[in-house]
Amino acid sequence: SWTTRWGIYLGVFWVSIMLGYMSSRPALMAYHDSTRTKSNSLSKSSQEIVALLDGKVKITTYTNLLDKDFWSTLPNHINFDKETFRPYTRFKPDMKIRYVYFYDNANNPELEEQYPDMSDEERAKQISESYGVPFSIFLSPEEMRKIEDLSAEGNKTIRVIERENGQKAYLRFYFQGGWKDSPGEAEISAAFKRLVSDVPTIGFLAGHGERNIYREGDREYKRISSDKNSRSSMINQGFDIEEVYLNAPLPDSISILVISELRSPLLAKEMDHLQEFINRGGNLFVLGGPGRQELMNPIIEQFGVRFMPGQLVQPTPLLQADLIQAIPTDEGVAFWSALDFIRKNEGCVAMPGCVGLEYTQTDGITFTPLLSTDTMGCWNRIVSTDFVRDSVRYTPETGDQAGTFTTTLALTREVNGQEQRVLIAGNTDFLSNGEFATGRREVRNFNGMLKHAAFYWLSHEELPVNTSGAEPIDRKLYISEAAMEVWSIVFMIVIPVLLALAGIIIWVRRRGR
Repeated sequence: SWTTRWGIYLGVFWVSIMLGYMSSRPALMAYHDSTRTKSNSLSKSSQEIVALLDGKVKITTYTNLLDKDFWSTLPNHINFDKETFRPYTRFKPDMKIRYVYFYDNANNPELEEQYPDMSDEERAKQISESYGVPFSIFLSPEEMRKIEDLSAEGNKTIRVIERENGQKAYLRFYFQGGWKDSPGEAEISAAFKRLVSDVPTIGFLAGHGERNIYREGDREYKRISSDKNSRSSMINQGFDIEEVYLNAPLPDSISILVISELRSPLLAKEMDHLQEFINRGGNLFVLGGPGRQELMNPIIEQFGVRFMPGQLVQPTPLLQADLIQAIPTDEGVAFWSALDFIRKNEGCVAMPGCVGLEYTQTDGITFTPLLSTDTMGCWNRIVSTDFVRDSVRYTPETGDQAGTFTTTLALTREVNGQEQRVLIAGNTDFLSNGEFATGRREVRNFNGMLKHAAFYWLSHEELPVNTSGAEPIDRKLYISEAAMEVWSIVFMIVIPVLLALAGIIIWVRRRGR
């Protein structure tokens, strides 16, 4: 009908006007990524990993009805859930994806409140009825253990990736802020990588008051290392994690050793075992702090580095004076792309309780300062201070020293024909559980990004998987003011008029027939 036709003409006319409006903006910028699309492509690193997956691969999602937020993998959500692996099935079409349902105790305290005085089976029946899912599809705990024993994973809802040769890798869901989060490309590719290559093992030194990788306390290191519920923990980024002691030589499997703020000195025998690890070219991540210089310096002095006496301070009106907002150095920005990102976003790495690093040029060692204090408002304080109660002022007569101080340092050297990498930081708390749980509106910190960059570098760029795509070729299109006026006329007047005339002509000719 004529109303339909004119409705179409007016719609086209309106779209043309909107295009003209967009072109009339001072700068028209068009962004596109020529290398990847969100729905069906992968980064180059992920493609290389998938290419190594010869033979059949099966991904099984085991959904526990008594776990938190189990609903996202129920039968009526399967098609949506499978979209997670669509980029991978594009490169490996024979990949099989299946779902198994069961019920078992998953240490879910919410069930005690919602279904008190009920057995696990009774709760499972009640929940399945509420969600309209037949209870018959859920395996009992005994039946489930015959297929896959998930007790070591706390009977959580989990994915198991299995190759034809029997190799397995776990792909977990994450719970942060009370919400369930699915694995992304980095975590999926890391799980696949475990099936096709030997992954690095991070050893965390224990036995001398170091930060514990299994405890929940604020000062501990569980969140960055062994926390299975945290997406960013190194165990979910593909690494093997292990607590190690120096009462015996470190196993050859340890490729990165983390030494986090000793509280008691190493014995002579322990120092010998540490030196064996260093002499064979093992990579080190050494983290110090105020009051620990005498314990930590014997470890790093062989590299020409030492923790300075005293403590760095950075007084601000709203923050405690011992919180150092370390910023990337020019050398660091050129060395790590993550530091370039931090600088461009005007961020920092929050280091509560930090000491400066001194180093002297040593033959065969290349030094790269990564982070430092700001050029103004920071100094090294020698006198012990109560930062909670006392005001902090610069007093050179008591030993205060102003300047810019290195807080994080990377060094490399050749050992046994391979590059040894050592990372030294003047602060231990910036990787602690408590620091990652702390939010400061006044501080734009990127501690998590530095953590990823640190272990990526120490693992010789193996893990975490680098999922960044190539820079798009044509990222921006700028239109000058003169050209803008011309295109405004074209889009807002010329094209709409031509479309309207074409519509009128077509309508008149059809009416004549």
